[in-house]
Amino acid sequence: MLRGVFLITLVSVERVVVSKSLIEAMAKAILFSRTVLYFTIKKADFVKGVYRVELSGLKAPDIDGVVSEQIVCKDIVDNVLDRVAETRDNDLVLLLEVWKAQGFPVVVSSGSVGRLLNPESVTRARRIIQNDEGRFLPTSEKVATRRGVNEELLREFYGGVARG
Repeated sequence: MLRGVFLITLVSVERVVVSKSLIEAMAKAILFSRTVLYFTIKKADFVKGVYRVELSGLKAPDIDGVVSEQIVCKDIVDNVLDRVAETRDNDLVLLLEVWKAQGFPVVVSSGSVGRLLNPESVTRARRIIQNDEGRFLPTSEKVATRRGVNEELLREFYGGVARG
């Protein structure tokens, strides 16, 4: 059992966009906003025909294991729940907003969310297919072991003794 407090700090990142075109400056700012949490335009100027926009935000550190994934996930979910009220009532909206906060270009209208399959239903179906039916096993033995795929299926699929 893990005990103690884990703290993964979100890293502050800044970028300065300089462009002669307003459209290009805004496009670069939008691309930056998709890669950070708490996106802020610190300063915007137009001087001598050049647009200069100073941007900042917070970026989650790279995830290198199950523990850090859970910690980073909690930090991002906390941030999203704080910023987007709709996420407090709908896990699908929460999931999409978390992916957006991670910088993934998720484009789903709020009206379409109700037609999406529940992520838990999808993973439950995958577990039944892989663990119970023994079909379409993970391509990585490490992933299969972590997910608890039946040891006999692992031995048969990978040949020999299953390893962790």
